[in-house]
Amino acid sequence: MADDGRDAGTATAELAVAMPAVAMALVAVLGVGQVVIAQLGCVDAARAGARAAARGESLVAVRALARDGDGAVAVTRDGPLVTVSVSRTVRLLLARGPLVRLRGSAVAQVEQRPGPDRGSATVLVLALVLVGGFLATAVTGLATAVLARHRAQAAADLGALAGADVLLARAGGDVLLARAGGAAACTRAAQVARANGAGLRGCLVRGLDVLVATSVRPAGPVGRLGSARARARAGPGPP
Repeated sequence: MADDGRDAGTATAELAVAMPAVAMALVAVLGVGQVVIAQLGCVDAARAGARAAARGESLVAVRALARDGDGAVAVTRDGPLVTVSVSRTVRLLLARGPLVRLRGSAVAQVEQRPGPDRGSATVLVLALVLVGGFLATAVTGLATAVLARHRAQAAADLGALAGADVLLARAGGDVLLARAGGAAACTRAAQVARANGAGLRGCLVRGLDVLVATSVRPAGPVGRLGSARARARAGPGPP
């Protein structure tokens, strides 16, 4: 009976020693999840602002659409391209937790008007620690993949809009002229896709519509599994 008491005391002590490590792993998982959600909010807000800027809306309207909570919005223009950046500071977990500065950006082309011409407790503790580490790694990998997918979709959307805008400006509604302007439309779509951090996998002009396919390779080990892909279509639609 004395031996049983000593074994129980040893198991309790080992659990007490390992609990901080398990708690730290869980805190890391929650922190990564909070950062991912906030980062996605910045990316989506920047994309909404870029869409508004591409439609030619006022700077006040663009900032209002792109504002993500208490985040800061910056709008810059370089020729026909406008860049909307959204940044915000997130305090992790606790009221006095560490501050993390996040930033998301999107690039779009301002629309042009078409011209007339254009065994024991030890094993249990080890298992708990390993599970916590696995969860932290899995959440980080998933977050990287989700961010890459969002970036690829944003690049495809904005690239297709830019290509369709160039095509309409050159063709002026004429399908035959649109075929001649297809190369210029795809060139602009590729430029906008690269500006948004994506590669252009394909560009196809069908009538007055532009179909764009993009890809983004996630950072870190997840990138070895392949690239995130997205497609988008833009044009005047059916008559």
